[in-house]
Amino acid sequence: MEDIRLILADNLTKLRKKHKLTQVELAHQLGFSVETNLMILVASNGLVNLITPTCGAIMGGLALARVEYSTWFKWAFKIVACIGLAAMVILTIAMCVL
Repeated sequence: MEDIRLILADNLTKLRKKHKLTQVELAHQLGFSVETNLMILVASNGLVNLITPTCGAIMGGLALARVEYSTWFKWAFKIVACIGLAAMVILTIAMCVL
């Protein structure tokens, strides 16, 4: 999962440099405010960190509680999906307002 994030980040950086766009200019071209763009990035990063097995806090907590990752994933997936859905609704409203 971490490799995919790095590849996407590298590709986005290369495309921004190719077209000589800053993060702010990219947000404006997409029709987003800078604040909305930042909220999207933070929300997606937080959502991914809640579920990835490479997150030290998640894996450490599961090890201390002696809970297998697969068991925790089955339980947490519904909650993370609800959080993701709520984030999408909130961010959609933010795109309309800001």
